[in-house]
This record gives sequence, C-alpha cells and structure tokens, in this order.
Amino acid sequence: MNAKSTKFITTVGIFSALAIILYLVDFPVAFLFPAYLKIDFSDVPAILTGVAAGPLAGVMVQLIKNIVHFLMKSETGGTGEIANFIAGSALMLPIAYFYGKEKFKMIPSFILGTISMVIFANLVNYFVTLPLYGMPKETLLPTIMTVLVPFNIFKAAIVLVVTGLLMKKTIRFIRK
Repeated sequence: MNAKSTKFITTVGIFSALAIILYLVDFPVAFLFPAYLKIDFSDVPAILTGVAAGPLAGVMVQLIKNIVHFLMKSETGGTGEIANFIAGSALMLPIAYFYGKEKFKMIPSFILGTISMVIFANLVNYFVTLPLYGMPKETLLPTIMTVLVPFNIFKAAIVLVVTGLLMKKTIRFIRK
C-alpha cells in the first residue's frame, strides 16, 4: 500500500468516525417543522472530505456513516439511512466537484449542492420513503412542497454555514 492510498483510507476513516458521532447527535426543529424531521451536522465531514480528498472520499464517508447508523440506531428499518445517503451525497457531490474549479467559489457550489439535495431528497421521499410510511398518494406532493422542500433548504443552509466556517482550515489540514 502506498502513502497516497494510506492517506485516503485514513482520511475517510477519521472523517467517517466524526460523521457517525455527529449523526448520533440530531435534534428536531419542532417550532418550524414536524418533530420527525431532524437536523444533524453529519454531512459536514463528508463535504469537507469530498472537497479535500475527492468526491469518492466524500461518498465513502456518507456510506460508512449510514451503514453504522443503520446498525446502531436505525428507527426506520434502513429507509432513513438510504434517504440520508442519497440526500447527503447529492449535497456533497456538486460541492466536491465544483468548489475550487474555474470561476466556482464556495457560495455557487453551495447553491448547486443545495439544489441537488432538494431535488434528489424529494424524489426519494416521493417514490420511496413516504409511500413506505403509508402516506396516501394525494398527500405526497403537498407534503413535499409545503414541508420537506423548506426543511431540506433550511437543513442545507445550516449545514453549509458550519461547513463554510470550517472549510479553508480543514481542507488545508487534510491536503497536507
């Protein structure tokens, strides 16, 4: 194993562990959204890893975090973790790919990530998650548009503010 692959594996491992811990500390924003919708900061390490070590590293952090969460704490039989993996990866991938590229700065990449997350998270909600919970078809779209889209935008904004505050120093540290 060469030094580059050792560093990749170590980076993914360390940031996966951090993401797992952050995923275990979630909280509802009950004054704005239904209590079953919770905010956590577990996407922050995945985004930072994706930007610093490449999109594959960020996806690996998302995957490991969700597998461990499923084994330790799942209350959804795995559907929540699948939805979290898709939403978190959809948020992270555009940021990891575009941040630092020509003319792409932090804010435009964050906006692309948020749009991507909202689209993919709500496609999963519409076709998989909400039907599995028995939500009638006629209430799917109104629920998504009035509750889940605003929640996903709110969650992305909070996660990305924290990510933005940590971005430069953490990326320099990872890339050393």
